[in-house]
Parts: sequence; C-alpha cells; structure tokens
Amino acid sequence: MKPSRAALALAVMSCFCLNTMVYASGTSSQQMQSSNGGNPNAGNPNANSGNSSDNGSSEIDQVTALYNQGLDAVKSKDYAKAVDLFQQAADTAPNNADVLNQLAHAQRKTGKLDDAIENYWKALKIRPDFAEAREYMGEAYLQGAVEQAKLLKSYGDKGQEQLEDLTKDFQEAAEQVKK
Repeated sequence: MKPSRAALALAVMSCFCLNTMVYASGTSSQQMQSSNGGNPNAGNPNANSGNSSDNGSSEIDQVTALYNQGLDAVKSKDYAKAVDLFQQAADTAPNNADVLNQLAHAQRKTGKLDDAIENYWKALKIRPDFAEAREYMGEAYLQGAVEQAKLLKSYGDKGQEQLEDLTKDFQEAAEQVKK
C-alpha cells in the first residue's frame, strides 16, 4: 500500500509539528512479555506450543534473548547487528508485534525503508493500537519524504516545480495537524 502524496506530507508534518523523538531503547523484554501475555510467542501459530514445556520455554527464552540483544545493539547504534538479531527473533516468533516493530526500527535506521514499512504494517495488523509502531511508521514516511525532497532538489531546475509542490503539501499538512 503506497501512501498518497498528501498522506505522506501529513505524516511528515505530523512528526515535525509534534517534535516526535526516536526512542533508542524501544520496548523492554518485560514490556514485550506483558503485552503478549507473558509469552513473546503469543499469537504465533508457528511457535512450538507442543507437549514439551522445555521446547516451548526454550523458544520463548531464545526470542527474549535475541530481542534483548537486539535492544542492546540499538542502544549502541549497531543497527545492522540489531536487524540480524531481530530477524532471528522474528523467524521464531513471526507474529510478535514487539519483535516486528523493533526489526522495522532497525531496518529504517539502516535505510531499508520499504522493509521497515512492511514490518510496521505487520506489527500494526497484529496490534492496531501499538502507539510506538505508529510513531515509527510516521518517522519512516518522514525519512522517505526528506529523501525525496533532497532528490528533487538535486535535480536543479528540472525538479524545482515538484519540490515546490511537495513543500506546499508539507505546509498544508502542518495546518491540518494544527486544527
């Protein structure tokens, strides 16, 4: 799903106008477990819910360990490592909104905006009222809009009209947010 230019501009200006800050630490494993009923694999049909509590418990422990290591990598701004760790956690718990949100956050920080937006949508499909994922999604659209504006600017006269239109859309979006 691609946003319209006006929707993109609204997302951009919403974040600018609200002085949205990026949270470096993300959701703690304790918050993740409590938001998933104490189980990082909650809602995951692929997780081993089997008869052996050891297998299920070890998968939960593995996801939690990977998630915590990913958060540590984010805190140290090693986003490539964080992507790898959160991806491993997502492979084990593909329906965990917290894991998907942090994976998307790390992807966004490494410039993989399309992948990030896809994973934010997955997280929001699982948990529609996930405020942090919505914030991060807006930041991803902001990042993309700024990249597009820079590209238009680099076109010189060829991109001037479109850059002016985009700037106008930013201003209109800011007015809508103020209302």
